[in-house]
Amino acid sequence: DNWLDHTTIVCFSEFARTWPRSGSCDHWPITSTLFAGGNVIPNRMLGSYDYSNLHPNSTGPNGGSLSVVEEGESAAKMRPPTSADIVYSALSGMGIHDHFIPGGAGTIQGLFYS
Repeated sequence: DNWLDHTTIVCFSEFARTWPRSGSCDHWPITSTLFAGGNVIPNRMLGSYDYSNLHPNSTGPNGGSLSVVEEGESAAKMRPPTSADIVYSALSGMGIHDHFIPGGAGTIQGLFYS
């Protein structure tokens, strides 16, 4: 056993920037997240990104859909994850299941060992 076996590391930004080729440097609602540590399934990438370079509000969500189990439900559905899903998933992965995030959230499937 080592400390990392009992630690979950989550690294993400509260926002990203538009692609330089877009001609602007505006805030972008899609960003990346890194999960590492105990109970995290290693060496994986989940999700995708829409490289169409359109303004994020012009076509709806630009993040790729993932399998997410909504709070209080048992079946997963495909949808782009949110920041609330990241926090909810991190807490669930650490075994903290009695929590509520206003506005709703879900557990992203495939991040943690069962």
